[in-house]
Amino acid sequence: MSLSMSYSPKAKEEPDYEPELDELLEEDSGSDDENPNHFKIRGALPEYTETKLTIRQLHDVVWTETKQTFLIHSLFHNFYVPPIVFAVHPAEDDPNEEVRIPFKDPKSKKQWWFTLPQSSRGVKAELPELDRERFLGHLLTCDCPEKLQALSSPWAQWIRELERRHVGVEGGLATVLEWDTKRGRDFQNIAYLVCCCDYLPVKEEMPTATSMMKWIERDDPPTEQFKNDIRDVLVDFWNIGNDNHLNYGLKNIGSRIAPVEFIFVGVLLYIMRKKPMEERAAAITALRKGIRAEHSDIRLNTKVCRSMWTLIRRVQNASKSASHSQHDSKGKRRRKEDDEEDDEYRPMPLSGLSGKSAHTRSKKRTVLS
Repeated sequence: MSLSMSYSPKAKEEPDYEPELDELLEEDSGSDDENPNHFKIRGALPEYTETKLTIRQLHDVVWTETKQTFLIHSLFHNFYVPPIVFAVHPAEDDPNEEVRIPFKDPKSKKQWWFTLPQSSRGVKAELPELDRERFLGHLLTCDCPEKLQALSSPWAQWIRELERRHVGVEGGLATVLEWDTKRGRDFQNIAYLVCCCDYLPVKEEMPTATSMMKWIERDDPPTEQFKNDIRDVLVDFWNIGNDNHLNYGLKNIGSRIAPVEFIFVGVLLYIMRKKPMEERAAAITALRKGIRAEHSDIRLNTKVCRSMWTLIRRVQNASKSASHSQHDSKGKRRRKEDDEEDDEYRPMPLSGLSGKSAHTRSKKRTVLS
């Protein structure tokens, strides 16, 4: 049975309003005859010290130019800045030219640029070397998922694109599924999913924060075939979640999908990517029911990951057995038809019937993380 499904999440629209920078910046007191060609930070707060990640370690533009300028202003003035991610974004007219965000002096209105190409020097103002070093010394706070998302590598860039196209769009996986996508969790879950698939069939990977950092910083880019396979996994994830005839395993088991469940459902879809959609949907149901029967605390740890791999092997073997049984049944029917046609006696093999009653566990209160 073939199913026709459409995968069409829409990109979010940016609001068409933009606050004026000058209206939001408080005028600083000081002498009116200050030299506007002299770079100066006025009214800075004491430096915020509870930080973990420097700007040097960080890397798609999500704010308007005015909001970006606000950010530079806040950093120079030591205002608290919540966890953020910087990106290198090529200019539209020249792919080799990076978009640069200036600092705008609220008093003189002069714009200062961190660095400038040789052709722009003399036309625009560039920060003095000492102030550039000072800016690079500012620190930003990031937790583990955000720090992972901030890394720059071919794999991190591709996974950010996957998150943008399949999760962070209107009607994407963030809407279709009930799961945690805050503070880089969606990027982290996709990265862990991709990592587990990348190690197959050599290793059943059980990712940790340390191993993920090492894996995602690799210089060798993913192959086009692997990229296509992962794209298909996320599309199938969306299709199954959007189909009321298939989404029982994603919508009706527990209140929401735990991160470790999202990861290994994705792995399951990758392993079974050539199977019919109905079979994959049934496998998702078996996986989520199985892990919740075995564990009351469903977290991303070695114990739960090991159980996930065991359940995936079990589901995969059951799928193979069902396929072989169906193939044998068709063969027997063909042989029976041949027997009836030639009216010749041929003994049919006997198949033994044996089995055990299904083991049922008592219901447990499930904790997700």
